[in-house]
Amino acid sequence: MPDPNPLAGKALSYLIGADGPQTGQEGRITETGYGVGPARFGLSVGYCNLRREDGEPPEYAPYLPHDDIYRKFGEGRPGPDHPGYDRNIVEQVDLCRQLGHKVVEHDNPDSYSISSVMHAVGLSQQRGLGTTGAGATPTAQVLTTLIAAFGGLELTAKIDRAVRAMDAISAATQEAASSPLAR
Repeated sequence: MPDPNPLAGKALSYLIGADGPQTGQEGRITETGYGVGPARFGLSVGYCNLRREDGEPPEYAPYLPHDDIYRKFGEGRPGPDHPGYDRNIVEQVDLCRQLGHKVVEHDNPDSYSISSVMHAVGLSQQRGLGTTGAGATPTAQVLTTLIAAFGGLELTAKIDRAVRAMDAISAATQEAASSPLAR
């Protein structure tokens, strides 16, 4: 039986700083830079940032107080309880979708609460991204959430942890379904 997780066992090319279209390779995951379409070969992940890489434009205000990332990189943090936060996410996700991506990474989720990150994942899923489509399976939704939630880690580590968590969830689900109490 084939592995239901298309990311399992795949090597990653994390190319968010690379310019232009990427070729990719069969059997690998390629994360492309912002505003770049999917790689020609293999699986692709589109890059989105929960923060603003262009500082603090007024149309995404109000912003959270400055932190070490702002001081080092000048990336503003739109306040998650305000329309600018949603606008920031929706614009990036819509661009990824228009470019042909099916899955996105929301970078810098460690700058926000888990509920704010989950909201971002939900906005992506509403637009058919980060899932396997409108009829996404619970497994795909959990995988997307887990990948987003491990934002403080390098993407390869995120995927590895997400796959391990999915294995544990799958085993627990199968065990519960076969329990006499489930009948």
